[in-house]
Amino acid sequence: MEKQTKKEKPTELDDLSVDLENYIANTIFVQLYVDSNLILKRFTLPAMEQLALTNDDINKYIKDVSDNIPYPNLIEKIKEVIETGNVFEEDIKTSNNRWFQMNIVPYVIKKENRTEGVMIIFVDVTKRIDAVHKLEQLNAQRYSLFNKLSHNLKQPISNIGLLSDELVEAFDNKDTDQFTTWIEILKSSSDKMNKIIEDFTNKL
Repeated sequence: MEKQTKKEKPTELDDLSVDLENYIANTIFVQLYVDSNLILKRFTLPAMEQLALTNDDINKYIKDVSDNIPYPNLIEKIKEVIETGNVFEEDIKTSNNRWFQMNIVPYVIKKENRTEGVMIIFVDVTKRIDAVHKLEQLNAQRYSLFNKLSHNLKQPISNIGLLSDELVEAFDNKDTDQFTTWIEILKSSSDKMNKIIEDFTNKL
């Protein structure tokens, strides 16, 4: 009975190893597995392309390959996650102008309640970051447009206000020529306001 049990254990471990290798071979995510001694134990195929890693980097101290990962405090954050068990997350930009959400996740052996190392997972968020940047640009343009509109409306509105006061006196003085001139200025200011509003509406 004991012999049978001993034979089954390696088989189960082998199955787990095969499952893990299959996952690593087929996942689309960039992932690195670093043990508690800060040794890079394995990584997924996308990591080879995105981070320029090679099989020669396996079993290297993570500091020796950290230049491939565009995050200056990588070692400190790995140590922090191992010590605290807390997940670390931050957006980083690679040399080819792509954005990734980097998650450093503790790899915990539940039965022993022990952190064996970390998994570093990179999720491509370039589209999300680009969308945020475009939204920020649109908001900036809208803000600039509102300011410009407000500035350009001040003078025509001021003219209309001043002319309103003068028109009252014109009625009293019965100065027909001066009254006509003021009316033309008032119409011109009104047309300018309408043109500004029209341009603003077309840009929305």
